Amino acid sequence: MKPYKIPVIVGLLFSVVFYSCDDLLDPKAETNLTEEFANVSYNNTLARSIGLYSYLPDGLSYLDGAMMAAASDEAEYTLETASIHGFNVGSWNANNNPDGSAWERNFEGIFAANLFLKESDEVDLDYLKYDPTKQQDYQNRLNNIHRWKYEARFLRAYYYFELVKRYGGVPIITEPLGLKSDLSTFSRDSLSACIRFIVSECDSAAAVLQAPDRMTDVANNLGRATKGAAMGLKCRALLYAASDLFNKPEEWAPGYR
Repeated sequence: MKPYKIPVIVGLLFSVVFYSCDDLLDPKAETNLTEEFANVSYNNTLARSIGLYSYLPDGLSYLDGAMMAAASDEAEYTLETASIHGFNVGSWNANNNPDGSAWERNFEGIFAANLFLKESDEVDLDYLKYDPTKQQDYQNRLNNIHRWKYEARFLRAYYYFELVKRYGGVPIITEPLGLKSDLSTFSRDSLSACIRFIVSECDSAAAVLQAPDRMTDVANNLGRATKGAAMGLKCRALLYAASDLFNKPEEWAPGYR
């Protein structure tokens, strides 16, 4: 072999080695979370169930720091520049509503609850199901998923109540809609239909969301919906429906009197 060929061969070998090492030490990271992976993962489903609560009002003073009572004769918010005074002075309208995000926020919560109810049964627990030593864990996770679904139904009812008390009857949607959904098939439901839906969902949730019986249960599920929350929402919905503002006895009251 001629001497001048040796450096060429050595250079080629080094390039192959370094290329291989570079490819090995710098693998392509998969950063995309697919819908299928999210649906089959128990931990992701747990996180999604918690996320359903994020559409709730942020405390009692969520309107520019003021309580809703300050939009009526019940209270007065002393900060003169607060947007809630738009209700008091009559300066609010469809384009300038201090509480205008309620429609969007609550329907977003309804969509999230509908999507969760559709996809929460896809969780893959086979790695526990077919392991004789993991049967208790398997049953506990099944029970948790079952409870989360009724929490979602309670929250959906709550978001509908927030809409009904502002707008009266609204479209009742119990499936997740997409960009290709035919929205022409949905129309505004009556007040009575909305009240009945909320009450029915509360009754169903209350039958499953029993009150915690141990302090450890309270700590592990702090902030989550319970039977008491479901029954409380039912009472409030019926109280609003029975008021002079909403009450139409000929439509729905005979079923609850």
